[in-house]
Amino acid sequence: MPGQVASLLPLVGALLVIFKGIARLRAKRAREPYTPPQPRDVPAPPRPPARSEPLLPDAACRLCAAPIPASESICPLCARKTAAPARQGRSTLLHWVVFIAIMTTIIGLGALVAP
Repeated sequence: MPGQVASLLPLVGALLVIFKGIARLRAKRAREPYTPPQPRDVPAPPRPPARSEPLLPDAACRLCAAPIPASESICPLCARKTAAPARQGRSTLLHWVVFIAIMTTIIGLGALVAP
């Protein structure tokens, strides 16, 4: 009989710890009522200062007559159109050639190494 009671002691101790914890939680809740967190009032950000430099009047693009700032002479779209388009094609072609060469090397080495 003493062996059976001794095997129940850890279980009884665990249950007492659980009950004591529940009692502490209930006592804590009874002492202070729960209030949900309230949002804080955040002050509005300060307004940026007025611009000291005068705004430049709009001008027109000399190629397509689109309105642009007066400090520019042509719009960004016309600048891209007048750029060297052949150079863009050459770089893409070069990238593809390098990619195909690397992939051919990798696949070829894989075929040689595989049994």
